[in-house]
Amino acid sequence: LTEEEFRSKIDNGSMLEYAEYNGNFYGTPMEPVMAHLDKGEDVVLEIEVKGAMQVKSKMPEAEMIFILPPSIDTLRQRLIKRGTESLDVIEERVAKAAEEISRAPEYDHVIVNDVLEDAVDDIIKVIDAKEMTAVRCHDMIKKVLDQGDDRT
Repeated sequence: LTEEEFRSKIDNGSMLEYAEYNGNFYGTPMEPVMAHLDKGEDVVLEIEVKGAMQVKSKMPEAEMIFILPPSIDTLRQRLIKRGTESLDVIEERVAKAAEEISRAPEYDHVIVNDVLEDAVDDIIKVIDAKEMTAVRCHDMIKKVLDQGDDRT
């Protein structure tokens, strides 16, 4: 999108969340997210903290999961190991991560990404648990009650 098109989407409320970073806009359009939710599908967004808080304000029922590194040093070492950025850029990213980590208590869940497979399993557990909430099971509860008592 051009900047003008993106700003228009912001102005007309068709962005679920957005942010401007280094002169560029990033965000999640509302329509595809709602299309999946309307079909009963879960939607997972990987977004930064400001965007996550925008989502939570528009959709309070959203389950917010903060993925936490085991330590700041581990995060730094992982970024260095990638070999894709200069040390200055890495230090900027680590400083930004520390700011975001301070907001983790605002989330519903915190998962430590120490062993990737364990972190993925924990995310799946959160998603599965959400499926079992009374709000999500409303139709199932109604169906059972509508069937009545078969003891006659």
